Amino acid sequence: MEASDNTTNSVGLHPFFQGYNDNQGILQIVSHELTHTQRKGGDMKDKAHTKLLGLCIAEGLCDFIAELLLQHPVQMPYMRYGREHEKEIWQKFKQEMHGTVSKDWLYNGVDLGYFVGYAICKSYYEHATDKAKAIDYMINLDNEQIADLDKFLVDSRYMQ
Repeated sequence: MEASDNTTNSVGLHPFFQGYNDNQGILQIVSHELTHTQRKGGDMKDKAHTKLLGLCIAEGLCDFIAELLLQHPVQMPYMRYGREHEKEIWQKFKQEMHGTVSKDWLYNGVDLGYFVGYAICKSYYEHATDKAKAIDYMINLDNEQIADLDKFLVDSRYMQ
């Protein structure tokens, strides 16, 4: 699916996947997924008790690290839309970030939660004086501990 393009035969696939031919490059995908394997807790999407903030930071961090590794911005539709509507997205996200419902934010084809997590991680990194230490901290952040996530959000200075 991730390597498909407009020449891929998608007959018989779920309708969502039939239109999925916006391949952004295998290097970005591999870099993103590789980052999950390095993170504390790995992939968060099957942990139903994880708060939305933790899930979004987990996914957004993977996009941010991919961007650092490849030295090229992630070119997904949610990134373009996120930058254009950042303030309104943030206002809605703030109201839902401590809940456990992710369906409006992640794994739905729109995936604005990836953008929110990316923006928080990028802001944290940009404000850090020691960039290597900032990356290590983010990779080892416990996305199950809401107090740690709230502190990380404050320390990121995102949307303050």
